[in-house]
Amino acid sequence: MASTTMDKPTIRALEKILGHRFKDKQLLVRALTHPSHVQGTDQADLHNQRLEFLGDAVLGMIVAHELYEAYPDEREGFLTKARASICHGKGLTELARKLGLENFALLGRSERVATLQNRSLILGDCIEAIIGAVYIDGGFRAVQKLVRSWVIESIRSLDAEAIAFNYKGALQEWAQSVATPTPVCYELVDQKGPDHARVFTVAVVIRGQTIASASGYSKKDAETLAAKMALECIRANGDQVPAGSPVATTSCGTENTSASPAENSVAES
Repeated sequence: MASTTMDKPTIRALEKILGHRFKDKQLLVRALTHPSHVQGTDQADLHNQRLEFLGDAVLGMIVAHELYEAYPDEREGFLTKARASICHGKGLTELARKLGLENFALLGRSERVATLQNRSLILGDCIEAIIGAVYIDGGFRAVQKLVRSWVIESIRSLDAEAIAFNYKGALQEWAQSVATPTPVCYELVDQKGPDHARVFTVAVVIRGQTIASASGYSKKDAETLAAKMALECIRANGDQVPAGSPVATTSCGTENTSASPAENSVAES
């Protein structure tokens, strides 16, 4: 039977990493328990998805407030994109790895041997679940202190031009500028996960060839990131579609649509 417990030295090590001493140690354990670890046991409900749901909302609110204070002259569109760049996908995964959470996450056998992309998404979910656990255990001030320590440098060092850049629009402009105008299609190739944390994978298809794919927590984000990856591949190939090259992939997401050259939607990284 899978165990949903941790020994005291492990818990103390985690508390030191997080800078928060839990009154309820089981909240910390649950935050790091992936559903696959308890699937098929009598503890099947003792996983981190509810904490992840809560932590996602708490993280978004704290980051939104920090951005509001840090960028008083920026419009809502910029703030929304900046929050997404910090609160989802690659940023959370990098934070989890920096903290060493990969060594503490409780995973089922299938997830322990999962692809790098799936493990990356799991680690991001653990960050959100930990935020939810700290909020319940220590209240808003405790979780605000924790989140600020994690994201304040990212907020201060945001690349405003990169956030505002319209990757889908730029890809459409390239498609219309070539000798033979080329439709750019965004195909939803996969979606998985619970309703509150569904992960979408979108591919950019040009002339029947998949140029790049990306995953994220919304179809719109996945399209944006896939467009960014496709642009990088095309530019690296002298502004031409790479012939038979490996598909570029990344984790972080956007929306499913098939976009003709006439269609153009705002996007970002």
